Amino acid sequence: MNLPLRGMNTRKISDPHQERTLQATARKAQLLQDFLHRHGFSDSNSPRGVGGCPHGHAPKVKMEYAMPLHVAAQLGDQEIVQLLLKSGADALATTGGGTALEIAEEMNCDGSHRGVILLLRESLKMHSVCL
Repeated sequence: MNLPLRGMNTRKISDPHQERTLQATARKAQLLQDFLHRHGFSDSNSPRGVGGCPHGHAPKVKMEYAMPLHVAAQLGDQEIVQLLLKSGADALATTGGGTALEIAEEMNCDGSHRGVILLLRESLKMHSVCL
């Protein structure tokens, strides 16, 4: 008799679309957690502590960009920006470098940050409609 491993989900999903959706969601959650860990953040909305990574690694981006959304904007990482916004990151938050949108616009070179800029502008439009 085969018993499930401890902690393993024994629920079977018969719908292939639902299975793919769950896998994609898990992949995105892991991608976001990896980004946060790599850049020294505890969660999507908390500033990075002084010194960057809690493991003593040198920060990969300027310390003035101390919020996850600002770091992702500086890097031009459209997927991470989208995940952060979906997880409730504040597009209006400012750091020493300004808002995430201002940072992305400053870093933009020949359209390198275009996708990030569009996402952030759309997020700000949605925010202003809700106010």
